[in-house]
Amino acid sequence: MPATCPYNIPVVALPPQQVNGFSWGPPIRPLSRDEGKNWTHLHTFPEPVISLLVVGQHLYVGLAWSDHMQPSGVFKSNLGAGNPAFHAFGPGHTGLIVWTLAHDPLSGELYAGTEIFDHPKPYHPPFFRSNNGGVTWANVAGTLPWHVIRAAVRPTDGYVYALTEGAGLFGSADKGTTWLPPSPADSPSICLLIHPKKPKHLIGGKQKTGPVGGGVLLSKDEGKAFSSIGLGPVTVSGVAVNGSATRLYAVAYASGIYTSPIPASA
Repeated sequence: MPATCPYNIPVVALPPQQVNGFSWGPPIRPLSRDEGKNWTHLHTFPEPVISLLVVGQHLYVGLAWSDHMQPSGVFKSNLGAGNPAFHAFGPGHTGLIVWTLAHDPLSGELYAGTEIFDHPKPYHPPFFRSNNGGVTWANVAGTLPWHVIRAAVRPTDGYVYALTEGAGLFGSADKGTTWLPPSPADSPSICLLIHPKKPKHLIGGKQKTGPVGGGVLLSKDEGKAFSSIGLGPVTVSGVAVNGSATRLYAVAYASGIYTSPIPASA
């Protein structure tokens, strides 16, 4: 019997492959400076940490709130997590899982995508925007039909992307006041990244569901259409690039971390 991860997903190691100019090598092991021998405890929060965001000298922390007894919100601290200040989302906002935090470098606005942990009916989870560094928040979910698990802001014009779990990739040109629905084409379903050198290019990961493939997807037209760039047999739950944007890293569930040079055409 092969090893399995939770939900009985077999552990697999994909062979090296080349797809649409991307050349993926064998999986690599997660690394740290000393192979994980030493860790520094920064702070203990009241609920599990789900999302992190660094803006300048500030660290924002989103938690997975699991009851309606205490207010949900975001913690803000220095980069060492010292003396974190809690900023609530506002009256009535409780039991929220803060899946994603994003920042607009032009305006300074912050965004937070959340899921209501017990999915009440009717279900309309909030998507928040803050224009004062996270001190106060406004719900700008509008027509978003489901909870947002990844958000990203295009640094050239403040265009906001909101990746919902299962309902597609939505966009807003007016800071969440109105939302454009996703195109019917295939799109990421778990993670999303704006290419740091080419802001109109998006890279995302997709969940493998039964016979439907997963893998890494690339859009060169602001998210209107995506094409596969590899790792289709596995669920890709996270993507990142190095500082020079010459190499792409993909975290594959039950398989490991894969990396590929980023071709000039991407």
